[in-house]
Amino acid sequence: MRRLLSALMAVSVSLFAAELHVYRDGAQYRFEPESKFLGFISKGAKATCQGVEIALRYKDVCPQNSTLCRLRSSIKELEKEAAVAKDESEILREFVQNSELTKVDFKAWIENAAKIADRIGDLAQKSEAKSAEARRKREVFGSMSTSFDAAYLDSLCNSEISLQIPKGWVTFDVEYIADISKPPKISILQRLKVKNRSGLDISAERALFTYESMRKYLRPFRFQPWVVGDRGIVPKGVQMRLKKVERDSALSAMAAPAELSVEVKSPRKYLVRDLYLPSSGKQINLALKSWEQKAIFEKRVYTWRDTRVYDVLLFKPKYAIDVDRWSIVRKEEVAAKGVTGAYIGGRYTLFANIDEDFVVHKDKLILKDRVTFFGGTVKERSGYAIEVVNQSAKRADLIIVERIPVAKREDVEVKLLEVSSKQPIEYKLSDQGRLDIRVSLAPGQSSKVRVVFEVAHDKDRPVIY
Repeated sequence: MRRLLSALMAVSVSLFAAELHVYRDGAQYRFEPESKFLGFISKGAKATCQGVEIALRYKDVCPQNSTLCRLRSSIKELEKEAAVAKDESEILREFVQNSELTKVDFKAWIENAAKIADRIGDLAQKSEAKSAEARRKREVFGSMSTSFDAAYLDSLCNSEISLQIPKGWVTFDVEYIADISKPPKISILQRLKVKNRSGLDISAERALFTYESMRKYLRPFRFQPWVVGDRGIVPKGVQMRLKKVERDSALSAMAAPAELSVEVKSPRKYLVRDLYLPSSGKQINLALKSWEQKAIFEKRVYTWRDTRVYDVLLFKPKYAIDVDRWSIVRKEEVAAKGVTGAYIGGRYTLFANIDEDFVVHKDKLILKDRVTFFGGTVKERSGYAIEVVNQSAKRADLIIVERIPVAKREDVEVKLLEVSSKQPIEYKLSDQGRLDIRVSLAPGQSSKVRVVFEVAHDKDRPVIY
């Protein structure tokens, strides 16, 4: 009989395995509470038992085996001691102000006044120290919970309860870490960053983190017939608005970037088993996946934007990249944090660092016979010079990413006339006007690259670039 009861109890326990689901807009924690005490969960949380809501009561008392309860008790004790010291000092000040000086007790009065002044000073220091410590601990408490009152279930449930936790109390994010210590290989770690400040310690046998929303507001579409109507005269104001839309569309097409960053996102889910998540407000890092692969290491300067030299990583990931947030590590030291990656040209691209060992200058060229006429065509020559200095102790290859204008009209023609330097260089021009120039520099060496292009157009249709 005892074995049967034990088996039944084991089955009943397995039925109530705790689960945590964390969404982008909240969390849901299903578990079997040991008592009515629900930690310091803030107002806004909602508890249900078999679909029926259980009211939450907030009280000033709490069990001392709770970390937050002990912290709150110490805060209250500090605030009480600070208040007592302040009150005592106020009483002493009032006593000194109201005491009467007589000839008989003049000397004794002076001695007592000095002692009282010292005591008032000690009490003021004690009050300020206790208040400062209480404020510090309140800040710590605030990072662990948003409620200073203990929460209790109005009644116990004979099965598991479902606790709906509002947005921002249990949060997560995904980050990638790239270790670039051993080029041309990189080591990549994908990790889950989780933080709990709900006021309730969470222990779940199964925790699911998803980028989906907990609440989905959907409704069916109503069919609307496509009706053929009478064609009338479009009002003049509407015609002007239509022309503006067409003009804006054309400008958007002209301003399209030379490279497109495309990432197809889908709902991402991460499952963690046997998770203990204390309400500490501190970030917990959980490793999800790691791998090693080859990457291309390049130094690039995008002089069409700025003159900083970047260490760039290019690779085709073995696995899908879920988010574009990265940290870069070199020899166990963080080289860069908050790096944003992107898929560009079929490869994943990371700007890993800014190389301060290069100095880059760009100047506009002053050309003779800049504008010439050939019949009804105007030819305008323009260009720029880029000077690069390698101040490092190693030879380095640098890719200068520049551009020349791109013709969008049939009567406009753009030609690249010159890309030259005293040092050997290689360059490549794309259809979108991107100009990649590769130069190799020895330690302390400098190089000056000259770029000249020509824009030809109808003399009656001026252009700007």
